[in-house]
Amino acid sequence: MLSWFRATDGRPFKTFLSKMSPENWAMFYAYILESSSVPREFYRGHTVDLKQRLADHNSGKCLHSSKFGPWKVKFYAAFETQQLAQSFEKYLITTGTAPNELSRCPHKRMI
Repeated sequence: MLSWFRATDGRPFKTFLSKMSPENWAMFYAYILESSSVPREFYRGHTVDLKQRLADHNSGKCLHSSKFGPWKVKFYAAFETQQLAQSFEKYLITTGTAPNELSRCPHKRMI
């Protein structure tokens, strides 16, 4: 079954995984949070631990998002590298993309 999947560089996923050590299996996430208290207020970011990052936002540890909490995850995408996650976050921020607009994104693909 794994042979059906491919890494972003085109290698079969099974081969890709066999060349990685377990400590390098981390995923990087770009995400959009939506405020539960202020509908249509969004926060975009990236992280390696999405659950912990959401907890940080909801506990007020993040200065930029503390006044609109609590937050819920509206969208996230997983990437193989931090650079890809950061690039996608930058795309989300610079275009002002909201979650309902992602379905029309010309670069949308399964990752």
